[in-house]
Amino acid sequence: MRRFGWAIVLLAVVGRAEAQGALDVDPERVALDRAALDAIEQSRGKTVAVDVGTPMGRFLRTFAMASGDQVTITDDLVERARAVNGYFSKSRYFQGQQILATDTATGWITHRATIKGVLSNDAYRVEVVEVLEWNGNMSPKRVRKVERVISHDEVARLNDPTRLVEGRSYHGIRYEPVEDPLLRKAIAEANEIVDRNFPDFRESSGEIIKQQRRLFLALNTVAKTMEHSLGATSPAARARYDADMRKMATDSFYGSRQGWAGAYLLSGWGVCTEQAAVQIEIINSVARRAGINLMLVRGTTLAENNAHGFSAARFRADPKGYITDPSWEDVGWRRGSLDHYRGNLLFEMEEAMGAAGYNRNRRIVEVEGEQHRTPPPSRGGAFDRATLARRARSEAAGTGQFVAAYLLKEGFVAMEARDVGRMKEAVGSLAGWRFWRDLGAFTVAARLTDIGMGKIPMGGMARALTRGVVPLAAGMAAVQLIHGRVSPKDLGIDTGSFLVTGVAVNAVGGVLLRAIPAGRLAVGAANVLKLALTLYGGEKLGDWLRGRLQKPRVVPQEGLREKLEELQ
Repeated sequence: MRRFGWAIVLLAVVGRAEAQGALDVDPERVALDRAALDAIEQSRGKTVAVDVGTPMGRFLRTFAMASGDQVTITDDLVERARAVNGYFSKSRYFQGQQILATDTATGWITHRATIKGVLSNDAYRVEVVEVLEWNGNMSPKRVRKVERVISHDEVARLNDPTRLVEGRSYHGIRYEPVEDPLLRKAIAEANEIVDRNFPDFRESSGEIIKQQRRLFLALNTVAKTMEHSLGATSPAARARYDADMRKMATDSFYGSRQGWAGAYLLSGWGVCTEQAAVQIEIINSVARRAGINLMLVRGTTLAENNAHGFSAARFRADPKGYITDPSWEDVGWRRGSLDHYRGNLLFEMEEAMGAAGYNRNRRIVEVEGEQHRTPPPSRGGAFDRATLARRARSEAAGTGQFVAAYLLKEGFVAMEARDVGRMKEAVGSLAGWRFWRDLGAFTVAARLTDIGMGKIPMGGMARALTRGVVPLAAGMAAVQLIHGRVSPKDLGIDTGSFLVTGVAVNAVGGVLLRAIPAGRLAVGAANVLKLALTLYGGEKLGDWLRGRLQKPRVVPQEGLREKLEELQ
């Protein structure tokens, strides 16, 4: 059971790390953390350290309220914090909002859909204008209005922004901000732009949207490359393109990384979907904390019916949706300046899709990229059916990963010992009640301890150490207790062995496993492998430590025969 406990702990630690990451990536979850707002209000008039290891610190840093290590909590800052929390606490989808939906008459994705009502079961009553007949291939000629009830998951599938995952790719463009120097520099510049131009959420909704649009235009100067079409460019443009490609190919870093986002920033060129992917990678990594979201889509131009890639843009609380297309810019743009725009970088969806004219003949074929589904705030309390169902699915997925990792680890041991019986015993243990009893005891003890530790105010380093060690030790102690004894030495060895092995596996495996393809199954398989390796290595390290720390046992000469018989 000691070996079994390690696997559950790793699962709990991995789950907590992913949740912590979500706080950094998705500011809505930061804003919905009531503890952060309460801590800010209780610190009114004080100068506090901005510790990103606490909810308040992450809140202050994420929402551009503190750029240094300390900040004074003034009445103005408290008002701004309340306004931010109120803005992001509202559901992403609301009555009167234009969304993307499926046109059942054509099978296309249409922008002509409006939420008419928000239902209590996380679903929406949506009016969809379906096109029955077209004027040629450009604009609707005959339409019909139909009302449908669409689930939240279906709405999110077509409307939520792409979730950035380091090491993944979008349409072949690699997102590697840790290793990609130009992408990392662009993201740092974009963060500075957001800090300088962060919207004032105390303003009216219309003014906030204007500030978000201006912020988007400023961010786009950092994220832009130049579109090229070699068949239509001038000889001078072609010569520049050739020179830029040679520069990229001979660069010491990007010569072998031509599919990376930084390579496109270095060369300054790219076709439509490549441009949109780079734009999304940079802007979504910084702008979501200001309520700006982009989504990569694949579509066509209606008149020519050519494949085309562009982005769908949405400003939170704005009922309208927008299309932003890198190909809408003048050829002679200047990097870092706003004066190269024609003023048409953002088109309302009604203008950009399904109408005649330049920049207006777009159609969405499908939404691309791994989608980030953030459910709206619960409308039925903390224990409504939808929330409980999501939690149940998450727990089931975690338990499944643990079982798979446990069996994989036992397979490693069986191969090492050349003992097929070891694997049969592992499979057989899954059918026994003791296995699930230990799992339940460990999980309950670790989770309750983790919740309790979260309510204790601590600094970032102290929190990281205690919340990584104490719940782990509590869960292992619970398993030992139901087996009749709690050994402080075994508890220390198991806890230390697991933590050391887990850190090593995540550090090495995190780099090696970046090459796996995107997708939920691939990520799950990677987690199972890392879990199994940590379990295997933790057992080995724990056994080695026990051998080093075990004192030699001296058996008196008297009664030696009795002792040997007892051992036999």
